[in-house]
Amino acid sequence: SEQTQPPHLVVTLQHRPPTFVYCGLFHCAAAGDPAPPRPHRHVLTAGFDRRLHLWDTRRGGRHKGTLGGLVQHKSHVNALCWEAKTGRLYSADGAGVILVWRKTGPGTEPQHFSAVREVRHPQLLGKAVTGLALRPLRRRGQL
Repeated sequence: SEQTQPPHLVVTLQHRPPTFVYCGLFHCAAAGDPAPPRPHRHVLTAGFDRRLHLWDTRRGGRHKGTLGGLVQHKSHVNALCWEAKTGRLYSADGAGVILVWRKTGPGTEPQHFSAVREVRHPQLLGKAVTGLALRPLRRRGQL
């Protein structure tokens, strides 16, 4: 019979300089990725500092797992969403802007991602976007 382990701290992601973290999620590999990361190994966080921080939870050392950050937003980042089918990343901020990121290289480091689209919907501009969801039954991702 399986014994249930009590909850415990797995890893601490120390942001430097300290900042408010508003959202985070585990990395989902795209279906075509030749070497998808192990479950729960890569984490993405974002918040008040307007950066998307990429982390490797199994990496130690001086930087405690940080792979670096993506900087493109002009306001604090409130929401993140991965599209597992294509590996695209969506991020939304406090100014109502949504960025679409595409993986451009083989790794998960920040230099392997680039912003490919900026969505500025008139009804969202100036309003904080606090959640993102994709419609799973569409052939293409749809916010």
